[in-house]
This record gives sequence, C-alpha cells and structure tokens, in this order.
Amino acid sequence: GIAWAVLGWAVLGCSAEPGTTPVEGSGDPGMNAPRAAERVSVKTDTGKRIVETQAEIVGDELLVEGDIPIGKLRDFHPDKPMGLNLKDLDMRWTGAKVRFGFAEDMATMDRQTLTAAMAEISARTRITFTEVESDCSNPMIQFVNSTNENTSSSSLGMQAFCQELKFWPGHGVGTAMHEIGHALGMPHEQARPDRDTYVDICEGNIEDGHTHNFDKKDEGEVDMLTPYDYASMMHYERTTFGTFQWTGVPPDFGFTGQTIRLWSDPECWEDGAGSMDFGSDALTVEDTNTLLLMYGKPLSVPQTPSKTFPVQHAHSSRSPNSSTCPSDL
Repeated sequence: GIAWAVLGWAVLGCSAEPGTTPVEGSGDPGMNAPRAAERVSVKTDTGKRIVETQAEIVGDELLVEGDIPIGKLRDFHPDKPMGLNLKDLDMRWTGAKVRFGFAEDMATMDRQTLTAAMAEISARTRITFTEVESDCSNPMIQFVNSTNENTSSSSLGMQAFCQELKFWPGHGVGTAMHEIGHALGMPHEQARPDRDTYVDICEGNIEDGHTHNFDKKDEGEVDMLTPYDYASMMHYERTTFGTFQWTGVPPDFGFTGQTIRLWSDPECWEDGAGSMDFGSDALTVEDTNTLLLMYGKPLSVPQTPSKTFPVQHAHSSRSPNSSTCPSDL
C-alpha cells in the first residue's frame, strides 16, 4: 500500500536591498506566461563555495533558477549567503519518509494532481508519503496555493520544520512531480557540471536578465548519480526563458527562441525549432534511479547518457513555446 505524503519547499530568508532597481523579465520555471520581475544580487552557499548570482523577487520570497526559493525577502542582506547546499545528506528525508498536509483552501482537483504525483514516485521508489495534521515541530511539507501568478515552487530537500510547496491552481502532474523532485533534493538537470558535454546554451536567445538561470554547478557541488538525462522531469525545456518574438499569427501569435540545443543542431533557432524538446512530464528511468540511489537502494547505473526522447505535452499545461522552465513545473 501507498502512504500519502509529499515534498515541499522551505523559505530561506531575504529582504530587498535598498535601491534595488526593478527589471522587466519573463516567466520562470514555474510559469507559462511572461511577467515583470525585480531582481537582486545575492550570495548562495553551495556547501563548497560562495556564489554570487541573481535572484528574482516573487511576492515575499527570492527565487533562483525560476522555481527554487532561497529565502524571504525580509531576511535578505547583500553580504549574507543564503543556504543552497546541494549535497547535504541532512536535506534528504529521514528513512525516505515524507510527511505532508494540504492547505484547507486547496481545491480538490489540485489535491488529486499532487496525490497522483506522490503515488507515481512512491510506486517506483522506496519513498513513502504520509498525510498528517499540520505539525511544524517536525519536518513536513505543506501544500499551499501559490499566490505568484502561474508559478509553482519548492525548496531543495528536507527543511528543518514545516516547508511549503507552492502550487499554482490548475498546474498539471508534470509540475507537481518537478516541484516534488526539488523537495526530495533533486536539482535542475541542465545545471549539472557536465552539461556542456551534452547540450549547448543559446545565450543570444535568452530573455534579458535571465542568463544566470543557466549557470551550472561546479564539480563536487551536486551528486551526479546517473547519466545525463535529456528527458528528465528536472530538465529545462528547449525554450525555457527564451525571448518572445511577436508575429500576430495564431494560435501562438509569435514564437520563443531556442535556449538549449543539442550539439548536433546546426544553430540556435530564434523561432524555437530544434531536434529535441528537453524535459518531460514523466518520471524517467534515470529520475527513478536517482531517487533510488539518493534514498538508499543500490542499483546498477548505465554509463551512457539517456537517449529517451521526451514525452509530448499534449495533455498538460506545458507549452512548447513557453518562455519558462518546464512550464508545467
């Protein structure tokens, strides 16, 4: 039997630096639509080094890579590093057991979506999810409605007490699984140190102010437990954070530039074309292997990158022309 429970995200702390200048930007990995955004320079502690990057101010929190909160705006200080230790074993859920609860005002449809995502992960790994009454004296995930337009978000790994996983009403199972993956400790796939071996980042097609979202990690900052997976549910899509060009032609009235390409593609296409649509709405073999290895079950890992072609997104809210990360994330 499957016990219910799921991931979450915890807010780490931040407050806008006086004099921060608003910058117009596009959507983030938890979104399908462009939006205005204000950004601030922050320092993050990866557990190996202090990294300076840009965080997007969304509501009362700071997000990096579009959907990972690193702190509250009110707690921000330009000289205070924010926690983002991607290899900290303390961030993994003890005994592979995740406690969770739903906000009272969360719609039945969204509860069902999140429950389906938990059930899929539980069925293929040794992770169990158990629904409990809200109790912040111990780590648990509280699923709440996101108030940030079209944005779902989750912190990385288990936090000290209650952690919120913000879910935008109507987002699909692909988004739920992506954000739960973050809560379980899975970073974005295209941020791996070895990503340049497999894909090229098309900086010329990235929306102004979002190039930092494609920063990669250094060796030793993340555990690369399985081969690079183009189809991973944690991978940005082909046009994530791409510049949008208006044509006025329906149904999309424009196109979004390609921001990630295979090295075999002849060029970075401004119209979003490409030989592969990265990411998927499904838990891939390598996603499953990663969670099995993270949570204590050894297995034989293949030594070549996954060539599984991503599933199509016809039944999700993810748009192939979206300027977001897996827009259904």
